[in-house]
Amino acid sequence: MAPDISVADLTFRYYANSPPVFSRYSLDIPAKTCCAILGPTGSGKTTLLSVISGIAGSQLKTASAEGTVRIGLESYAPLPRRILFPKVGFALQEPSVQISGVKNTVRSELGFTLENLGVHPAERGPRVDETLRLFGLERLAERNPFHLSGGEMQRVALASILVAAPSILLLDEPTGALDWPSQKRLKSLLRSLKTTTTIVFTDYTIEFALNLADVIVVMENGRNVFVGNQREFLDSLSSFDHLLPLTAWKELIESASWETARNKLQ
Repeated sequence: MAPDISVADLTFRYYANSPPVFSRYSLDIPAKTCCAILGPTGSGKTTLLSVISGIAGSQLKTASAEGTVRIGLESYAPLPRRILFPKVGFALQEPSVQISGVKNTVRSELGFTLENLGVHPAERGPRVDETLRLFGLERLAERNPFHLSGGEMQRVALASILVAAPSILLLDEPTGALDWPSQKRLKSLLRSLKTTTTIVFTDYTIEFALNLADVIVVMENGRNVFVGNQREFLDSLSSFDHLLPLTAWKELIESASWETARNKLQ
């Protein structure tokens, strides 16, 4: 079952005496919600995903934190101190970092995830085949992941996470290297996951968020300047001129209805 996520009164620093990335930051994400976190570079988006995934608490030894992170029924004060995979899957912005490098084919890379999780060998093949199909990777199954294009590698990195069926999926700017057909495939896949998975993704642009997100968060300098639904977000566009590339969207909203603007994204 997909859990909710709650971050309460989080103060986080990368080093003990450095300025805080977050100061008493809070955010609640309901279960089975698709939440988009938008904002410019440096606003704290990626750090927040690292906190939720357990990477910040387990890997950043110089960091200091206060507050509470709760995922479903499990609370962590101040942070999860272990990587929470496979319950929480985190797709990094740079896919080459996420691919193991110890397997020579896309198929074996996905199987490696299941092997590390102790999945019985008889179950691995069907799960890998289904994930390859979902991502349109069948024709690349026997290729080396590092011999693929950037967009193909990004799909492999994400597939290697989703093959584990996480109940929370975190995606850091997932469309950055994807062409339009791959973005459409990812939209379709994430829509199909929304009934069983809590999804949180970051972005600097708004198009992907307006296709998928139930909740949109806009961040600036480690704080939320907006939390609301799609319609409320579009009604508030003028508030985010200095944070997001919105000129074309403001013109579209001024000349058409909200529904017409949203249909431009389908």
